[in-house]
Amino acid sequence: MSKMLDRIKAFQNRATEQGATPAYSGQKEDIFYDFAEGTPNRIRLVGTWVTLRSHWIGPSKFSAVKLFKDSAFTGDNPIKKNICCADFDSQTEMPVAGENRECVVCRLHAAANDILFQSGKDLDKEQTDFLNGIAKAAKFRERIFFLCIDRDHPEILPGKKGFKVVEFPKPLFEKFTDLAGQYNDFEFYDEADGCDLLVTKRPKPGQQKGFDYSIAVATAGRGFAFTPLTAEEKAYEKPDIRKIFGKKPDQAALLDALTEDCRELVDIGNAPQGDPAAKDAGAGEVPF
Repeated sequence: MSKMLDRIKAFQNRATEQGATPAYSGQKEDIFYDFAEGTPNRIRLVGTWVTLRSHWIGPSKFSAVKLFKDSAFTGDNPIKKNICCADFDSQTEMPVAGENRECVVCRLHAAANDILFQSGKDLDKEQTDFLNGIAKAAKFRERIFFLCIDRDHPEILPGKKGFKVVEFPKPLFEKFTDLAGQYNDFEFYDEADGCDLLVTKRPKPGQQKGFDYSIAVATAGRGFAFTPLTAEEKAYEKPDIRKIFGKKPDQAALLDALTEDCRELVDIGNAPQGDPAAKDAGAGEVPF
């Protein structure tokens, strides 16, 4: 079985349990790649992908639910709105062992789900909607990153070419793995034997939100346009994706920044069932 298939199967079979803040300390280089809309984007992936987990904790246009106070995102020490999940090890790309978990947002997600499971039939619609909104907003998001060469705009600084970091949204990554399967799990990203890919991004039709993606192999004549890395390209500095997106936020600061309802919900979730403290905390009850 190819290394690529191993990675794909490991990714697809990983149990979905319960990031990302820029921390790149180099020059202010343009190393973050965005797919342009409506036209094929030609890129050369370099090396296999990196999987990370994050939480979007800022205001959302898709939900009225607030996890954190508005003041948390302003002032001298604002909290990032897109944070790395503290319960995911970016080096091993695996969830942190249970006794070492500390992610405040995951605790909030678990507390909301626990009350829905234990007491859901006794809740009214407002309480149920509140908890469902919290659980949805606090769920982690799995993110896929590659290093790539931008064939259309290869410079990261004027006169300097280099690798860029590109995120593959879930719909695009699924199409990428499908494409690999069509070509016997060909490793498009292999430095010596890989080839360019063409990715097209278009808005979804009608009133749907988000984007559709298509992906194809760049061809030359009747075959692939194989593009082994040149000596110059091999010498490019490789941005550390895990360092850029894997920095974990201060959990105490996150706890302090929760809205009153969410903080109470976390406290309820922390209180052991059957313990007097659980009764005092109102375990199993919705905090309003």
